[in-house]
Amino acid sequence: MNKWEYEEKLAPAEKELNEEAGPGQGGLVPQLPIEKHPDSASTPRTMSLAMAPFNKDGGDRKSVTPEMAISLITWSTRYGLDPWLGDTIYYFGKPYITELGAIRLASRVKGYRLYSVAHLERERYASYGYPEDSWVFVCHVEFQGMENSIEEHGVVTQREIDDLKAKHGDQAQYLAVVKQPWHQARARAIRRAHLIAAQITPEATE
Repeated sequence: MNKWEYEEKLAPAEKELNEEAGPGQGGLVPQLPIEKHPDSASTPRTMSLAMAPFNKDGGDRKSVTPEMAISLITWSTRYGLDPWLGDTIYYFGKPYITELGAIRLASRVKGYRLYSVAHLERERYASYGYPEDSWVFVCHVEFQGMENSIEEHGVVTQREIDDLKAKHGDQAQYLAVVKQPWHQARARAIRRAHLIAAQITPEATE
């Protein structure tokens, strides 16, 4: 494993999945297609949406319509993810997998052990081409039988924040990236590393 001064080390993945902290939002995750389903008694439309925790978009905080919620529930269930547990959300109108959802997917892969996440040392920003006024986290995911861990970075730049302020005006102060850039960078690192880890084949860990 690479030598890093880790801020924290969590194992196994279920530790974070069982925490009550809400999902982090970020932009570095796959976009999922919104699907429409027939209005019948066998569809998720029969579920009560009154207590759904995803009635607000995680990016622009706009309301999520019942049709969007049904689509998200249906897609999430198909892939073994649960929006009620924070696995999936809407982010600026698009469905996204959160870091908790990515952890859930990766933890099902044979040999998954743990992950660690920490600030990237600022003196190393230049070597990766990151601006000085950025927030950068690095996440490592370890598997049994793999010599090297999977490493991915999560980044929020001041330019990204400035662009959001220019686009959304006074409403930008309520956006997660603007309010907590360090938290978003950390969430992006965890999410990216685990989405890659979720694609590891069993042969790679033997």
